[in-house]
Amino acid sequence: MHNFNTIGQHVLGRNNNYLFIRFVAASLVIFSHSYHLSGNFNSEPLLCLLQFIDFSAVAVAIFFVASGFLISQSFDSRRNIFAFLEARILRIFPGLILTVLFTVFIVGAWATTLPLTEYFKNPETMQYLFNNIKLNTQYTLPGVFRNTPFPNGVNGALWTLRLEFYMYLMVAALGMLGLLKTRWLCNLLLLFCFIIFLWHPAALFFIPAEWALPHLKLAGCFLLGLLAYVNRAHIPLNFSIGAGLIALTFAGYGTSWFMYPFYVSLAYITLLLAYHPLLRLNQFNRIGDYSYGLYIFGFPVQQSLVYLLGKPDPLFLFGLTFPLTLLLAVFSWHFIEKPSLNLKGMLSKKIFWRRRAAIKQ
Repeated sequence: MHNFNTIGQHVLGRNNNYLFIRFVAASLVIFSHSYHLSGNFNSEPLLCLLQFIDFSAVAVAIFFVASGFLISQSFDSRRNIFAFLEARILRIFPGLILTVLFTVFIVGAWATTLPLTEYFKNPETMQYLFNNIKLNTQYTLPGVFRNTPFPNGVNGALWTLRLEFYMYLMVAALGMLGLLKTRWLCNLLLLFCFIIFLWHPAALFFIPAEWALPHLKLAGCFLLGLLAYVNRAHIPLNFSIGAGLIALTFAGYGTSWFMYPFYVSLAYITLLLAYHPLLRLNQFNRIGDYSYGLYIFGFPVQQSLVYLLGKPDPLFLFGLTFPLTLLLAVFSWHFIEKPSLNLKGMLSKKIFWRRRAAIKQ
């Protein structure tokens, strides 16, 4: 028996701080984008301080660490590929469809420089709708946001959703092979892949050719979350370890290997904040999960305000964007996302019983 407090002792149920962590992370994305979209990219506070990363990149990395852990737990708790994929589809697509419809029919129709009939007749408009729903990220709508400081980008946050869903499929593959239950083999496989990646990335056939460095970093964060889940019974929750990792990270600042301890530290701190019993924020869990709505609606709301106001001060832009986006996120959660999640289990049960009946016949 371990005589220290481990992650594995606290993973059952929803008694954790993920809702709060993701809410803060989504808010940081909006805060950081307030600098990017107003034309003040080089003034972003964290980028000025660290010189290599901004708040939005840190926030999205936190999302992927949390997702790697929770999605692995989700598959492990279901052990049913249909139920797992159903849950993942119901989490991503209803909110995504809402924000794409909002962007095309409200934001785009209002902000386009084209006559409205030409805007809707332009094939790019419907392509935007269907491509983004299919997770084939398209950033532009005809005549929309052509002259903003960040021109043409209608919703620059959606690119991560394709990567996220790809990682879901990878978890499903590992789970179907039983690797989420075989700790030593999962650790060995991912260590082997990491070594191969450092030596010759192209040798890893399952990495899509279009992935750039940001994709690889976020995929790495997801895998850190997955590894933490697989090894949860052996990872202590200890503030001293967190402080030590931070110290190690900044000791290597400016070196070629700096980003490795940085992301490991970020992953550990994320999990420490999520699970340490002294940091519980149970009251926040009663509010609702507004982080996804904040993340996917924030960018088009900000671009709309920049289009309307010119080049506003970043903090002023954030002050306007956040409450407007929060209203959309609250609506999305209570009327679209949560009702959709309540459908979990229905389709997968039908498929399961049909297969069972077919086998009996």
